[in-house]
Amino acid sequence: WLSILESICEGFDEETASPDFRLWMTSVTTTNFPVPILQNCIKVALEEPLHVKENLLRSQLSSKQDISKFNDSGSMYKKMMFSFSIFHAVINERVHFKEVGWNQDYVFSKKNLKLSLSYLSNALNENKDVSLKAISYLTSECIYGSGMEDDLDGRTMETIFRKFCCQELVDTDEKSFDDHNVYNVKPFATFDEMLGYVSGLPSATRQELLGMQESVADHRNRKDTNKLLNNLMLTQNISVHSKVLSDNEAILERVLEIIKKLPNSFVMPNLGEDMYKSMNIILCQQLDSCNKLISACAGAMTSTQEAMMGTNVMNETVENILDHVKNNKVPKEFKVLTYQTTFNLQQFIEDLSDRACFLQSWLDNVFPQKMDFSAITHPSSLLTALLQDFSRTHNIDFEDLHILSTVVPDEDSPVPEGSIMLRNLSVVGGIWDYQLEALVDLSPNSNTVNKMPPIILTPSTDKPDPSLYPCPVFRTLERSGKENLAMVLELPITGTVDLWIERGTALCIQKICN
Repeated sequence: WLSILESICEGFDEETASPDFRLWMTSVTTTNFPVPILQNCIKVALEEPLHVKENLLRSQLSSKQDISKFNDSGSMYKKMMFSFSIFHAVINERVHFKEVGWNQDYVFSKKNLKLSLSYLSNALNENKDVSLKAISYLTSECIYGSGMEDDLDGRTMETIFRKFCCQELVDTDEKSFDDHNVYNVKPFATFDEMLGYVSGLPSATRQELLGMQESVADHRNRKDTNKLLNNLMLTQNISVHSKVLSDNEAILERVLEIIKKLPNSFVMPNLGEDMYKSMNIILCQQLDSCNKLISACAGAMTSTQEAMMGTNVMNETVENILDHVKNNKVPKEFKVLTYQTTFNLQQFIEDLSDRACFLQSWLDNVFPQKMDFSAITHPSSLLTALLQDFSRTHNIDFEDLHILSTVVPDEDSPVPEGSIMLRNLSVVGGIWDYQLEALVDLSPNSNTVNKMPPIILTPSTDKPDPSLYPCPVFRTLERSGKENLAMVLELPITGTVDLWIERGTALCIQKICN
């Protein structure tokens, strides 16, 4: 039918058509929509609601059949139907919090909610006893979580759903999801009564319902503002990259500056019989990885310098590098040779220089027990080597070992033999309390990202305390990407583990540049 529509639109004659004629159309997203029509029309997109109230109002735009079904249903379905709707609205609003809400980008459509409510209705009709375990599995894992490849996001989804599908909801007539009794679930007598209740909710969502903190909400508002301003700048063909250069002399100066800062390649050590020791294997892997990156950077910058000075050909590859230098962006050819990063090109080169200094110190001396994980390409490999050395030294089965983490006040704290100290980590969505020796909530005026004290990692046969929060450690603040998650450390907290999972609290390895 779309091809017929295209023919009809092409046949419109401005001379014979009424000046008051307008064609209004609504459509779902489709790749088959005729391009000429899109090019000649004014497009209005229906964006996802920003807040829980907006989402609830839109999700309740139901057919007469659905309204009649709600009015004829029992109190249990009415309570759980509204609770599911709030859950759907909450996980959608968390999308706008970016990495603090979810690690990856998701779209939770109304189809997910409809499918969940359909299963809920069947489950309540077929069984006298409500099986929360079955409902939770099919809703949070199968329906909403089916498209999630990130295990941590799956953990967050299950944790949030448990709050909206719990035994208290089954046993009581009314349940509140916040301390101020703003968001309440009860068996509304009619659909209109429920709609009236939703209309009376505050426009701005209380962060407590989302499992967020007020300062994180401010962080979200700032990011939304920056995104809007950046998009406006792009429409005006204004570059948003930091320190963009337009003068050839300035570009050449930046190239020469990068060449000057690049470290020399390493000479691979001759370790003899010791080369097969766990930590020496890790050292050789790190040196080889660093050498490849140094070689790629040096070759690209030298070719660019020669091309700009007229002693070499300005081919497509050199032009690509030149464009990245001009915009202070890291070329893809460099990114594939190292860990995930959000640095600009100058910061990237400085980080490479710091990494080379660390490896040179390791090469000249013994294994450094105090380190920045930003200098290690694969932290999980180093932790495995740490466990292997401990296993051989103490004659303990490798499978019985775990990594225990201890937060210490400062870098002068002693590091036990066989352990390592991680320095210069940042914590997102929390702050360390030195008196309580635990992670605590952010105050309203706190920064979202704060410095974390050093953490000592120690191999042990003891299992981590289940009351500790399994805190993910990411490479960058932007948590997306398969290689971004470095490890998970158990940290002491105030409150419950579920609370901190909702908070999305995590540690970050990459140094935060102002």
